[in-house]
Amino acid sequence: MQLEILDRQPAAAVRRGRPPLLFVHGAFASAWVWDEYFLPFFAAAGYPSYAVSLRGHGGSAGREDVAMASLADYRDDLLAAAGKLDAPPLLIGHSMGGAVVQKVLEDTAAPGAILMNSVSPYGLASSNLYLAFGRPWLYQHLLMIHGFGPSAATPEVMEGLLFAQPLPDARGRRYLSGLQRESKRVVWDLLGFDLPRPDPESLPPAMVLGAEADAMLPWSDIEVTARAFRTEAVRVPGLGHAMMLEEDWQNAADPIRAWLDRRFA
Repeated sequence: MQLEILDRQPAAAVRRGRPPLLFVHGAFASAWVWDEYFLPFFAAAGYPSYAVSLRGHGGSAGREDVAMASLADYRDDLLAAAGKLDAPPLLIGHSMGGAVVQKVLEDTAAPGAILMNSVSPYGLASSNLYLAFGRPWLYQHLLMIHGFGPSAATPEVMEGLLFAQPLPDARGRRYLSGLQRESKRVVWDLLGFDLPRPDPESLPPAMVLGAEADAMLPWSDIEVTARAFRTEAVRVPGLGHAMMLEEDWQNAADPIRAWLDRRFA
């Protein structure tokens, strides 16, 4: 499987023991969401930074078959991307990408994991109910996006689902144009057919972040994920679901960098 992998490298020599970072995107997106701010930021902080587009996404092969891609397929893609790097990477997943990271950790060691607004170990059921009852208008549009692709969305719908802060019109249109169809099979996997089951006795050091203004996930899901990884959830102020693309994206990036530096600097 030919996979698109974006990379940004530190200008200076990386200290020994500092792992590369491998970012994995959420549903409907691809590696570009990390290259807007996060890849340059963490490369400037001294971490070799990479982002993979899962099969059928971005510049990766398999777009014609993406509807049937499974969570296990996405796990294989992340493992394949990690295998191309010079050292085992620390894995960073957003939303669906967080579930992919958890799937990898079922049987693969990593120097660490960071989960950002991640699907919880119990899947999508509670987040669906949260959005359906809390914001039914947005939930109806999300179902249309799942059925017909992002062309069924408007910038206003996308902003309501993904962002807490206003987007300039041009940037909103550009972000919307970067979205694409997602696998229908992976939705079923995350509703219970193939949830990740990492071994609690072999989990790596982990950081779990949730945005305080996330329209898609209840805070209880973030806490469930944090408990599964034996850590405390970090609440990120002022941001929505797509925290890496918000105007105040550093509200998320700064605590991640601090966590990394405490362990690897």
